Amino acid sequence: MIDLFAVPPSIQAVFDAMNAVLAEDPTRVNVNSSASKDPSGSNVSITIADKYGSSATYSLRITTGRVFLEPLTGSLGPGETLQFAATTLDANGAPVPATVTWTLQAGALGSVDSNGLYTAPATIASPGTDFLTATDAADAAATASIALHP
Repeated sequence: MIDLFAVPPSIQAVFDAMNAVLAEDPTRVNVNSSASKDPSGSNVSITIADKYGSSATYSLRITTGRVFLEPLTGSLGPGETLQFAATTLDANGAPVPATVTWTLQAGALGSVDSNGLYTAPATIASPGTDFLTATDAADAAATASIALHP
C-alpha cells in the first residue's frame, strides 16, 4: 500500500510541475511528461505533451550561489603540494554539481592544476603567500591562502 502523504521530494516536485502546467493551461487534461538533465547537471527540463501531439518544454539552468573551499589556508615548503576541494551550493545552501575553474593571483609563485592540486615552487627564497581561487560558471568564488616558507 502506498502512503500518499509520504511522497519523496523528487516525485512531489514532478507533481507540483504538472499542477502548474494544468493551472496555466487547463485544456491539457491528458498529458504525458518526461524530465531530463544534461550530463553536466547544469540544465534540467520537463516536456509536457497532450493527447493531440502538442508539446512544450520548460527548462531551467541550475546556478550556484556559493563556493566553499577546503582547506582555506595552507603552509608549504619548497616543492610540497596541497589538494584543495571546492563545494558548490545553490542559493538555498543545497549542494549542486558544478565545475570550478582554479586560478592563482597574478605573480603567484606556485602552480595549480585543473583538479585543485597546488604545487609550491621548487625553490622559495623568502616567505610569501599565494592566493588560490575557485570560480564556478555563475561567477561565485572562494579564495584560499597558501603561506610559502623556505
